[in-house]
Amino acid sequence: MQMILTTTKSTQWAKEFCYPRWEPIEYSLAGRYYNIVPRHTRYQKDEDNNKLKITHKILEECEPNELSMKIFTHALCANPNRSNEELMKLHSTLQEVSQKSFVSTAKKMFKFSYNDVPKEYKSCLLYLAIFPIGYKIRRLTLIGRWVAEGLITKEDWPSSVCEANRCFDVLINRRCLVYPADTGATGKVKSCMVGDPCQHY
Repeated sequence: MQMILTTTKSTQWAKEFCYPRWEPIEYSLAGRYYNIVPRHTRYQKDEDNNKLKITHKILEECEPNELSMKIFTHALCANPNRSNEELMKLHSTLQEVSQKSFVSTAKKMFKFSYNDVPKEYKSCLLYLAIFPIGYKIRRLTLIGRWVAEGLITKEDWPSSVCEANRCFDVLINRRCLVYPADTGATGKVKSCMVGDPCQHY
């Protein structure tokens, strides 16, 4: 038995590959994320149904750009308490993207995720630009640098280190440009690396 996998939005075109003339099995990439969003955001109330409908529309606007879907899903999981107005605004912005450009859509999603990160965390994210793409950056090294260089400042050194650890986790959870590289036995990320979004296009 053989299987041919095609990537197309045209069911008719997919049927051309079927022999004998069976109906092709359709799989929506956006549909995969439909199930992820409610599971991780715990939308349960009636008003959350509207949020789910809007998130489905946003995911459809992203298809087939999975990078944008991932950024959006992680941003939503990191901050599920977004208003319907905010989500509708994002949806409208995506509709304006010409010809579903992968790069333009990903930029819009990155901005959406980036905008609600605390100001000092944004500085820490920009600090990562000094490291080459794909280079493993140790958590302890990075946290020490953030604190020593004044990007994270609290009452004392232990408080600053604690806040820097929180910042590290927030940036990792966003999965925009920072990715986990090594994870310990307890699930704690021990190092990260700056990703190259161009590899997704």
